Amino acid sequence: MKDIFKKYIHYISTKFPSVFLKYLRNQLKRSELRNSSLYEIVKVAHGATNLNDLYKAIHENISNLMYAKNFFIALYDEQEHSISFPYYVDEYDDFQGTTEHFGESSLTCHCILEGIPILFGKSDLLDFSNATIEDGPDIMPQGTISEFWLGCPLVVGEKTIGAIVVQSYEKDNEITFEDRDLLSFVSELLAIVIENKHLEEDQIAYQSNLEKKIDDRTKELFYAKEKAESAAQAKSEFLANMSHELRTPLNAIIGFCEILIEDASEMQQSGFVNDLNKIHKSGKHLLALINDILDLSKIEVRKMDVNINSFLLTDLVKTVIETLAPYAKINNNVIDHNLPNDDIVLRSDELKIRQILFNLLSNACKHSEDGIILLKIDLKEVDGEMFVDFIIQDNGVGIPGDKLDEIFEPFSQADKQENEKIKSTGLGLTISKVYTELLGGSIKVKSILGEGATFTASILQDYYVSKNNLNEDVAVDLDEKNIDGNDGKILIIDDDIIFLDLINTRLSKEGYAVYTANSGEKGIVKARQILPDIIILDIVMPDIDGWTVYKKIKSTPLLSEIPIIIVTIGDYQKMAEDFGIIDFLSKPIEWSALSRMLEKYKNTAQSRHILVVDDDSTTRVILRKMLIKDGWRVAEAENGEDALGRMSKEKPELILLDLLMPVMDGFEFLRKIKESDKYRDIPVMVITSKDLSEDDYSFLSANVDQVIQKGKYTRKELIKRIDVAVKESNLKRI
Repeated sequence: MKDIFKKYIHYISTKFPSVFLKYLRNQLKRSELRNSSLYEIVKVAHGATNLNDLYKAIHENISNLMYAKNFFIALYDEQEHSISFPYYVDEYDDFQGTTEHFGESSLTCHCILEGIPILFGKSDLLDFSNATIEDGPDIMPQGTISEFWLGCPLVVGEKTIGAIVVQSYEKDNEITFEDRDLLSFVSELLAIVIENKHLEEDQIAYQSNLEKKIDDRTKELFYAKEKAESAAQAKSEFLANMSHELRTPLNAIIGFCEILIEDASEMQQSGFVNDLNKIHKSGKHLLALINDILDLSKIEVRKMDVNINSFLLTDLVKTVIETLAPYAKINNNVIDHNLPNDDIVLRSDELKIRQILFNLLSNACKHSEDGIILLKIDLKEVDGEMFVDFIIQDNGVGIPGDKLDEIFEPFSQADKQENEKIKSTGLGLTISKVYTELLGGSIKVKSILGEGATFTASILQDYYVSKNNLNEDVAVDLDEKNIDGNDGKILIIDDDIIFLDLINTRLSKEGYAVYTANSGEKGIVKARQILPDIIILDIVMPDIDGWTVYKKIKSTPLLSEIPIIIVTIGDYQKMAEDFGIIDFLSKPIEWSALSRMLEKYKNTAQSRHILVVDDDSTTRVILRKMLIKDGWRVAEAENGEDALGRMSKEKPELILLDLLMPVMDGFEFLRKIKESDKYRDIPVMVITSKDLSEDDYSFLSANVDQVIQKGKYTRKELIKRIDVAVKESNLKRI
């Protein structure tokens, strides 16, 4: 067949060259028109805001390819087993927006079922209309009979999603087999375009519905949160007010009762003394109850403050035991203790630890008779942090196994019947648990019914170093060595506890205010809090390494200018240089070398400060490395506005300025500083990649000291130019 076609083409082109050329031109023109229309359809598909606009655009572009005055799109719904007509343009009929049950009688349904393009003439359509069941397929044309009917299925993969139909009611406007092939070709693209647009609109509708549900749910949660917070606040305020109103007269009752006890004792009125002691005891019990309720109300609304100070553990324990000794005697108990020989210093909330011990020991006294309550203290290390374990053992009634999880709940008591004879608030253990967790620890209990119970409260020895407790709501009273050091603040970040203690002691003696952190994460947090003058940083640490800490510090505006000295074990010199770090010491360190480094920064703290203003981070890194090696302290800014903010904190000796930047470019920045009496004398060197115009040069020559093109200078040349600019600026000031 192909050979015959080739021979035919060869014969036509030889015998009738003009006809053949005309044929080729028509084919070429038709091909160009087809490609152009297809391109327009794809372009419109991406730009169409809705399906109606898309259908209209498809119709317009198909009309450029063939006679398509009468045109409609039918879509097949497989789930509903129906077809709909979202777009319908016709001289005689209008089925737009209608839906019909999918069946074989409709020409459109037949096209979809067959899955192939179908072209019918009027005679075919009339035959279908007049045919009986016995004559052939059960096909019944809908609407006005046309001269030509062309339908092409819309197929995506193996799924038919509908059909596209063109009709002509005039014999002169013939729809040909060539039109059929062309529309069939176009329909393959249209099917994908229509399907994608449907999916896009479905996705938008789903997203919109989802966003609405999320918005509604968010509003519900917000109102619920507001309601809960309001209720909690009201509860807290009520309890606080009631506590105040009750505590005031109770203090008066207890106070006057103590006076009366003294007077009655002096008058040897033993009967009155006994009665007054009962009143005094009841008043103290009621006051304790009110205090517990007030503390619980603070806890519930998260208003409980933490006040950190340093104190000796032995002093605290002895005070608590002495206070509870008379109370223990009520049930003929004795409180004994087993403390480490060394004096242990805690940095925590002394009052809260006192309350924890008081509650746990008094609880043991209440539930024991003729027993020994033992307080033991152990030290342990968990994940690099030191904890103090307060272990309280008693040989009392014990706690049932099924009640161990309940005893820390507010107003809960393990044995209601047993506790009828014990005056208890039911809040002591709850408050002890909350206080322990608030101080970075935990509390546990073990018990055998009838044999006693053991409570263990673990408290951080150094509350401040726990990252779990570093938040804005906690009031922290730092107790560092020599925090009033005259030679500046130094932060040491190292996981080696021995090294921390050694260098802390050494530098404190030299007059520095020394702060320490035993992990990278804690070091970053502490650096933000204290803003040290110098940071001494280890590289090898368990949580995050020193390089990561270095990058985080240098990327933080408040910390970026702080000099960092690397002190570590191992050969990291090359890596340090790549980071632009010139101060590097290996362990064991030479103290003279460290002292020289510290002295250098101490002496240059108020001088040799340069500001690099450039939106390109790579350029800033390069300039920083160059300048640091020459002893400059380098500050960085991404644009002119950022630079003005940094200059308000510290005035630089010189500014290296790029011209093309977002927010505020170099030209506007220059205008700003030249208008300022404070900044106009600062020398400015422009380092830019911009092709400067005559106007640019004219402006810059009047406002800057030098203009350098990026990439056309060496480090030595840049440093030399900077030194010259600074010296010339100093001479001008004289």
